[in-house]
Amino acid sequence: MATLLTPTVPELESERARLLAETPRGEEDLRARAEDFLLTHEEARLLRRLDEIDFLLGRD
Repeated sequence: MATLLTPTVPELESERARLLAETPRGEEDLRARAEDFLLTHEEARLLRRLDEIDFLLGRD
């Protein structure tokens, strides 16, 4: 049987902060580059994860 992981709000916020700290670009820059289809694979993956976290936090 699969185990369902339920992250806490602090865990999600911490992951979000860590992801943004690991990239030299800010979130606004990443989103602007996404609109122009200029993201690298890693940047696209990071932005997708930020969107997932925002959804889980009810921020979408």
